[in-house]
Amino acid sequence: MITYKAEYSEDEVRELLDWAEQHLDELPVSLELGKEIRIPDVRRTVASLHDMAKSHGTDRSFSGQVYTLMRIREAVIGKGG
Repeated sequence: MITYKAEYSEDEVRELLDWAEQHLDELPVSLELGKEIRIPDVRRTVASLHDMAKSHGTDRSFSGQVYTLMRIREAVIGKGG
């Protein structure tokens, strides 16, 4: 499980952005992140989080969005994506 951090490095954000760009068309329609979060439109959510991370990824104010995108990536990879 990904651990939340208050700040993410440029390398971490770039790796995450690259993954999102490469896999956007392959993402499932919906996804659950544990019992607490259900994402009904994964592609739209990833696209929005990608744009935020691209503009503000190393800004502490947006670390929650980067973390959520990391959790989505982890869940998709865990399902074989």
